[in-house]
Amino acid sequence: MSTAETLEAKHSFESFAATHKIKISHYHADNGRFAEYIWVLDTKKQGQGISYCGVEAHFQNGTAKKAVRDLQDQARTMPIHAHHRWPQAVTHHLWPYAIRMANSARNSVATEFDQPSPLELFSGVKIQNNINHFHTFGCPVFAHEPKLRNGKKELEWDYT
Repeated sequence: MSTAETLEAKHSFESFAATHKIKISHYHADNGRFAEYIWVLDTKKQGQGISYCGVEAHFQNGTAKKAVRDLQDQARTMPIHAHHRWPQAVTHHLWPYAIRMANSARNSVATEFDQPSPLELFSGVKIQNNINHFHTFGCPVFAHEPKLRNGKKELEWDYT
């Protein structure tokens, strides 16, 4: 990502946080993109602090590193399983959707019984998740043929 794209993502995250009445006051980051002048200037404009991990000190951000690894592991298994079930349709192009679905599931579901989900912890609002809203990744979905809506008797599903 470029610095401009990284800043766009920062502003998007801060807007999302603001919808939950959360103001981001500090970032803890690595020395790469986040040490660039434009990023530092933007954090100062927003009245935010920033601190950096030491070089090769990945242990300083271990919680975030573990969360990213778990998310990647979960997302990786979904397209692999779906590809075994439907190889002609499931390709590596679906990877972003697998990441998005894994992230949504991870944020919406509590990891322990009777504990709040990560989204509930973030927002401070009790959310009643409906498990029926979650679907299997890579499951085929078929569009209902318009001909059937007009009362004609034909094959109900078109697989083409």
